[in-house]
Amino acid sequence: MPKLLPWKINPYVKRPTDLFRALLVTSGAMTKKIDRLAAAGYVERQPDPAHQGGFLIRLTKPGLRVVEDTVEELARRSILAPAKQRFSQKERRAGVAFALGLLSALEDVQAEAVLDE
Repeated sequence: MPKLLPWKINPYVKRPTDLFRALLVTSGAMTKKIDRLAAAGYVERQPDPAHQGGFLIRLTKPGLRVVEDTVEELARRSILAPAKQRFSQKERRAGVAFALGLLSALEDVQAEAVLDE
């Protein structure tokens, strides 16, 4: 089974630092966003066992539903949607398998490069 990048280990839990860096916002802006999402019940804070006093942000079930619905809607509106209809279900599955294999191979190459440093 491919490793599929470190975030696939637990894709619904992130450190606030990882989030604000990925979204290219300030830590203060991220804190406000997390506060709003937590108040709406989409995320929750958990203690970070790796960093005393730190915390992790975990996506809740309602939050995951919103993410999944949004991804589905974006996929339906994507410029790729009409193009993918030209392929059979079997061809689409093969394409997904290839993409996942490629991601796994890239992860291995990246891990090897880090070890060689």
